[in-house]
Amino acid sequence: MPGTKTIVLDSSPQSQQQRAALLHPPATHIYFIVLGTGATPDGAAELGDLYAGGDSHDTHRRVLRLPDPAVHMPVLTALTRVDGEPAVDSQGVVAFTTSGMCIVAKVLTADFLGDGDIVMAYIAAEGA
Repeated sequence: MPGTKTIVLDSSPQSQQQRAALLHPPATHIYFIVLGTGATPDGAAELGDLYAGGDSHDTHRRVLRLPDPAVHMPVLTALTRVDGEPAVDSQGVVAFTTSGMCIVAKVLTADFLGDGDIVMAYIAAEGA
């Protein structure tokens, strides 16, 4: 079950419209975008929600969960990236953060999804 700071968008036209509104600069939130389904994305989304404040704190951080990322990928790959960050459709990418200006600030693979990695990804997005 998604946490209180998590928005789940499926592949429906309504979800695509909602995604377009959420990722239009200036965005109202810093997003931790989680791609796909399974144990690794589920764990990333859970930690992302926790470090977005969960149900304890009101923050500008949110988790955007995309169980079927393929339908959203054309828009996601068109986002500007911070220099040195890989493309969001690169092999092994599980999640990434976007700034308020919808710039991809930090891309995370399964090897880098620990607590500190997720916190630092949020911080990178807050500074981008």
